[in-house]
Amino acid sequence: MSYTSSSRSSTSTSQRRLEREEKQRQRADALARVKVSIDDNGVLTCLDGDGRPLKGRELSMMWEQQGAAIRTLLINAVDQINGDIDLLGNIHLDAPYPSQTRLLAIEEFPETEPQKPSPSKKPPEPTPYLPDEPGFVSRLFGGSGRHERKVSQLKHEHAQTTDAWLARCAMIDADDARSIASWKAEHAEWVQRRDAFAHRSEAADAEHRARLAVDGDYSADSLTEAVQSLEWPRETLISFQLDLPGKNVWLDVDLPEIEDLPQRVATMSASGKKLNVKAKPQKSLRMEYARHIHGIAFRIAATVAAVLPWAGTIHLSGFSQRPNKATGVINDDYLFSVAFTRVGLERINFESLEAVDPIEAMTAFDHRRKLSATGIFKAIQPYSPE
Repeated sequence: MSYTSSSRSSTSTSQRRLEREEKQRQRADALARVKVSIDDNGVLTCLDGDGRPLKGRELSMMWEQQGAAIRTLLINAVDQINGDIDLLGNIHLDAPYPSQTRLLAIEEFPETEPQKPSPSKKPPEPTPYLPDEPGFVSRLFGGSGRHERKVSQLKHEHAQTTDAWLARCAMIDADDARSIASWKAEHAEWVQRRDAFAHRSEAADAEHRARLAVDGDYSADSLTEAVQSLEWPRETLISFQLDLPGKNVWLDVDLPEIEDLPQRVATMSASGKKLNVKAKPQKSLRMEYARHIHGIAFRIAATVAAVLPWAGTIHLSGFSQRPNKATGVINDDYLFSVAFTRVGLERINFESLEAVDPIEAMTAFDHRRKLSATGIFKAIQPYSPE
């Protein structure tokens, strides 16, 4: 009886051990397939392979082993939640100088410049070899005569070798001279083609400039191509009309809405293990929006001036779709209207646009704008050609 009892006890213990080992194996497998994610609110979640959240010691081990990778995810989440606010606030940095020396893009001459050939490597000059003077004993047995004959033979051989070397060097010099002459002729032809290419390019630019000054349709096509090539981080639509005789350009710009900007701000916690996400203060949001749309106006005005050298005044009015608080109807509210002049634009230091505040820059021109110190716009009546 006691033998049977001992056998059953041993079997039960082995079974429990196997079950425990299997659970440990399954747990290790689940931990090997951990998934880390961050939701739109910046909440970090660590799940094992079975979809269960990590806790306690297992979560601590995850941070010990994968802390750098998780922090990289958190940093990326901060950037995603905060959005491209730097780009939005500095869109004016892409504004071109308003009075360009060249209007058409300068095309690079497609032919590679012929390279001057390097001098060919010459063989080393032969070095004469003279045997040592014979010793006393050698001279007693006729060594002096043999030495003299040997020296004479070596000198003769060296003279022959030197003559051959000189002839070889002369051949190399002649080949190099022919190569240089060929290169000079080829290079001179290349210079002529390059200069002719540059002359044609300058003539095309002058023709383009002259045609812009007299052809309204051609000017409209050029400006359309330019504004369509502008890339914007948020939808920005531009329409215009030209007054070539009066040297005026009139633009209407459908601006992004304030709702298109990032509405929240995310920061890393002091522990570096989670994000703090909160709604952006309304004043900050409004001022960011104001800077962005003023930057849009500045960039467009500079682009128009750069494309159309005859444009003396660029009247730009920006509007946004906003609900009427009395009726709830969406209206096109004009937020600003400004008359940029070429002279005024040229006063701005385009080499240091980082120092330019696009909101303040508008005050250097005649403008209509009702903007409070807290970034609230009131609708205005824009300038119009009539």
